[in-house]
Amino acid sequence: MATALNDAIRRSVPVGGTSAGLAILGEFSFSAKHDTVTRATALAEPFHAKVTVHKGLLRIPMMDCLITGSHFAKRDRMGRLLVFLGRIHSENACVDVRGIGIDERAAVTFDENGQSATGTSRRYSVNGRSGGTQRRSIRLEEMGPGGGQHLSTAR
Repeated sequence: MATALNDAIRRSVPVGGTSAGLAILGEFSFSAKHDTVTRATALAEPFHAKVTVHKGLLRIPMMDCLITGSHFAKRDRMGRLLVFLGRIHSENACVDVRGIGIDERAAVTFDENGQSATGTSRRYSVNGRSGGTQRRSIRLEEMGPGGGQHLSTAR
């Protein structure tokens, strides 16, 4: 399946998904290899066995150094997303890391112009930037339905 999807992506065929389908769109994904992980567990122990972040199945250039998450506010997933971003930054060649979380009844679409949110719920964008060994910053943006952001400017 990954080969067919990557072929479609190279031909500029739109791809998308919700829940697990959204999870595979970023370069990185939470694999849940050892079950899910809660915010409390992830924040207390960022290297816990349940914090399993892996390179994703798909190769979408605008999704480099990005991880996605669904059921975001309802399941209180901001803390674990921040841990995932920290792990991606520390274990990979990502200077700038990005995360997108969506709530139920929301979707994020990606095309050559960036991303936009649709549906009746909210979307969250988290961007982490490293300024060397001493300086790091995190930017959080919350958008309602119809909000958009160009991915190349989200770094």
